[in-house]
Amino acid sequence: MEEKCNEYTIIASAWHIMDLQQWQPMPTILWRDGRKVAITYPVIRKYFPTEIDAEREGLEFAKKWIQDHKPQPFLTHALSPNNIPCFISSNPTKIERTQSNGKDS
Repeated sequence: MEEKCNEYTIIASAWHIMDLQQWQPMPTILWRDGRKVAITYPVIRKYFPTEIDAEREGLEFAKKWIQDHKPQPFLTHALSPNNIPCFISSNPTKIERTQSNGKDS
């Protein structure tokens, strides 16, 4: 499920938690900052009996979060000088830098 909210794109998905037989919302929020694309993943600690219920909750949560606070990027995607996509984390303890050469690993 995907929706625009102001200049942000929300991609609402859900993970199936097998142990609980429940679904957890997993929204992704993207926005542009010049040549960069910023990405953040708010964590929602709620569980739902169906995938669609979890996706809807994730979408509504993300919309409210955008309206209440400007999301801080977890990852920023930019083009390097030789046009190779690279990801730079705002939390260097998690991800420092990953380069993609366009091939599956």
